[in-house]
Amino acid sequence: MSKEKFAGGFVVFVFIMFLIMYTLDRVGERKIYLPNYLPNRDLYIKNNSKTKTTSSSVSMVTVKTTSAPIMTSNKRQVSPQNDLHQYPYLILEKDVCKTKNSTDVFLVIAVCITPQNFEHRHVIRETWASIGKTNPQTRLVFILGNPRDEKVQAKLENESRTYHDIIQEDFVDSYRNLSIKSVAILKWVSNYCKTAKYVLKVDDDMYINVENLVKVLEQRAVKNSVLGFLIRGARPVQDKNSKWYTPRNAFNGDVYPDYCSGTAYVLSSDIVPKLFKVSQEIPLFWLEDIFITGICRTRIKANIVNDWGFTYGKPHPDGCTFRKRIGGHRYTLEEMRKIWKEVNDAILKCQ
Repeated sequence: MSKEKFAGGFVVFVFIMFLIMYTLDRVGERKIYLPNYLPNRDLYIKNNSKTKTTSSSVSMVTVKTTSAPIMTSNKRQVSPQNDLHQYPYLILEKDVCKTKNSTDVFLVIAVCITPQNFEHRHVIRETWASIGKTNPQTRLVFILGNPRDEKVQAKLENESRTYHDIIQEDFVDSYRNLSIKSVAILKWVSNYCKTAKYVLKVDDDMYINVENLVKVLEQRAVKNSVLGFLIRGARPVQDKNSKWYTPRNAFNGDVYPDYCSGTAYVLSSDIVPKLFKVSQEIPLFWLEDIFITGICRTRIKANIVNDWGFTYGKPHPDGCTFRKRIGGHRYTLEEMRKIWKEVNDAILKCQ
């Protein structure tokens, strides 16, 4: 055999062996997406052996079918082969939406808040969200993650025994995990508040005129929709120094889909289980308003109803302003108390 023929045959042999090894390796792998709920949220895992950091808030993980389970913040095992939202409850209220006369709850108010904000919860209960004391068709819950602090957790459990309005899941409570917190709302409502007609997702520095909101919902009878402040044409921030920096591997489009400001928006009950389902079928995106009211909403073909009563801005903190509005953002606790007092002041005259 000539040297040329031998060399050519050897090259073909090596190439075939490479194809066989590559195919076998690919068969033993499968790709899944995992939210960054671990204390080190910037973890990229490949083949269960090599790790490197990435700025993406959604990890694409290539996991061997024999890989070890991923661990939650308290090191309970979570298998990567199942749904993404696998966080066990630390505090669960199952009966919030039960009514004495079997009437449906009209509005569930779900406040996203950090575990340490004890005073915020107290003020919200005593001011704008206190309508539940006089209106049996409204309910209030606070949605929290794990503070990773035993003293804070103990105080939370005492608070829960007093008010029975805390829903807590075992994910790390952080800004980068706000989408997980919003998905927690969808999960809880789908399981324990199915009869509610509407769900208000709201941040803890918002002031909401609940009576005005209820009137709007009664008049519009919104279905298959998200109601809030519409944002259109927003683009991913590519500045690495920005709080909202989003790398291309987290969102590779040029423009976000239409979405509602995450400071406060309302979901009609018919889309809540649909949103929860689709949130488990697609990669988690870390900007919760874009993820829930943009990406997931688009997947289930729900609508956005724009209402100028909502805003992510800060209207003047006085009673006359909020007698005409639904909400405003970035209020201090003192300003919340002031607005509440003036809104309910029968003597106060507004032009």
